[in-house]
Formats: sequence, structure tokens, C-alpha cells
Amino acid sequence: MKGADLTLRHLAAFVAVAETLHFGRAAARLHLAQPAVSQQIRRLESLLGVRLLERDRRGTAVTEAGRALLPEARRVLAAADDAVEAAVAAARGDSGRLRLGVAPSANAAPVLDVLRALIDATPRLRVEVRELRQRELVDAIRHGELDLAVGAVLRLPPSDTGISWRAVAREPFVIALPARHPLARTADPVSLTDIDGEPFVSFARDDGPRYDDTLRGLLAAAEVVPGQETVVRERATQLALVAAGLGVALVPAGAQPLHTTGIAYRALRERAPVLTTVAAWRTGDTGPVLARVLDRLRSCPAGRPSIPAATSTGGTTVP
Repeated sequence: MKGADLTLRHLAAFVAVAETLHFGRAAARLHLAQPAVSQQIRRLESLLGVRLLERDRRGTAVTEAGRALLPEARRVLAAADDAVEAAVAAARGDSGRLRLGVAPSANAAPVLDVLRALIDATPRLRVEVRELRQRELVDAIRHGELDLAVGAVLRLPPSDTGISWRAVAREPFVIALPARHPLARTADPVSLTDIDGEPFVSFARDDGPRYDDTLRGLLAAAEVVPGQETVVRERATQLALVAAGLGVALVPAGAQPLHTTGIAYRALRERAPVLTTVAAWRTGDTGPVLARVLDRLRSCPAGRPSIPAATSTGGTTVP
């Protein structure tokens, strides 16, 4: 095939001469000596077996074959530049994809904030998000199906499992009350004994057995027995049912911004367990996109519990 031996240098020399119609100016543009440009043109014409440029005393003109080649040569050179930029961008972590897994019980906001800022700065970056149960997240990281996972734990995981992690948020549990509930009339902390016998909206146990055990242990220690119980698998559903007046719920403080209408959030008088949101990845994973995300996650203020403020429908700011 005649084009098999073509190089980008041949095409660059031709485009430069065709656009300037002057070998000297083309050589200056390419930072080459004029004989080198002439040699590239002769080699290109020899490879193609056609005349691309006419040279005489009056100057240089592009032939019919040259006019046909010019737009295609420009396209090839532009594609080569794009390919180089794509490779460099991928190496910097400015493009590519991040496969993210999120547990329903996790406060993914700190990680999503980082990703949103990163995507704004690097539009070529793609993020694929999957919602999985906690134990499924661990398996997906181990098997290379995810690059990063966001889960919620009550006890920090061991560090010798082939999975690395860092805490990105720590938050105590609060009580979510329907805005019409009598306890919502004050901003004071609420005792668990105050909700003894109340209908509860709980998370499904198989989505987080340790999570469920901790909350039920907290209720048992206070000798509180929930009334009718509704079990859900989504935090948004849990809060929607509370807002509808179908029960109260124990939720992490970070869940407050998810649903503010019709709900009052109150701190616990008892010592509340702290839920830690962790970002996890395969130990030794050196992917450039993941490296950029992890670098930004280092700035997350995860060293202390955080309680985002929220407002109930009655206008009371929740501490």
C-alpha cells in the first residue's frame, strides 16, 4: 500500500508548504532547514507517485492531487495531536474513568464533592457509579470491578486485607422525627426513652448486620422497645416515611441534608455511636485517576464528628 511508508513528517512538510506556498517560510514554521523540507516533499511525492506541488520561477502552486490531499493531511495531523494529548491526559489522570461503588448507608457527600470538583476541572473524566451492599463493595474492590468504594463502618477495618482505606467523614447518630411529633417542638436533645414504643423506620439488616446490631443494642441498653417497625433499603425512603409520619428513625447526622421538609432532627442525650464513612481501594493500585481522587480526599476533615445543620418545617434550626 502506497501510504504505508508515509510519516507525519511527510504530511507536516506538505501542509506547511501548501499553506505558505513558500519553502523558506514552511521550513521556518517547522524549525527545519529548507533542504530538509524539500527532501520530505520529494519523498512524499515519490511514495504517492503523483505531483503535489508545482515549483517554477513564479513560485509554488498546489496541484489538483495536492488540493485533494491537503484536507486529509490536516485531519491526520490533528488526529495525531489529539492522540498524543489523550495519552498525556490519561497519564496525568485528566481523562479516563473511575468506577465508584457506594453503600446505601454511607455518607458519600465528601467523595462526591471531590469528584464534582475534579470533573469540573477535567471534563474528559467519566465516573461510573454503582450502588452495592457493604460486603459486595469489598468483593468488587478485591476482584478489580471497582476502583473506589464508599462504605459506612462502626469499627474501622483492618489494614492487612489487601484493601487500603481512609476515613472521609465521622458522624454521630441523631433521631429523625416527623415535624408534627411533640418532641419536634423543642431543639433540645431527645432521650431514647422518649421514643419507647414509637413506630420505627429501620434499615434492612442484611444491608449491614453490624449497623443493625449497634442500633438495636443502643435501644436495648436504654430498655426501649420499638413499636410497629417498617424496614427499608434506601436512606431516602427511610426519611420519606419519617416525613410522612409513619415512624421515627435513628440516622447518621450526615443524612440530614437529604430530606429537610417535614422532618426534625434531634441530637441524642445518650452517648451516640459514631458512623465512619470510609473510601476504600485496592492496595497498590496506581491508576492516575484514582491517584488524583485520593490526593484530593486527603483534605477531607474526617478527624472529628460532623453534624450538618438542618431546618425542620417549623423553622427550628437543629444543632
